[in-house]
Amino acid sequence: MDIEKITSSKINISVEYYDDKHKLLLNDTSRYDKVFIDNMNKIVSKGIVITGAEFLINSLFFKKALNQKNILKEMI
Repeated sequence: MDIEKITSSKINISVEYYDDKHKLLLNDTSRYDKVFIDNMNKIVSKGIVITGAEFLINSLFFKKALNQKNILKEMI
């Protein structure tokens, strides 16, 4: 697999709320400002495009976080 091809590619991600409770929570003006709410609703309605590089970087941090949680569980 060509890493340069992956990192320069575009990935379309669709986003949905978990349920109506989640939607109400993320649209609560007492918790979030209007800019956040508007941006969140835009992403939910249209999706978001990221690069392959952004996806890989996020995946690395997510995997690292999971590994750290597993290490902590083993220590307890």
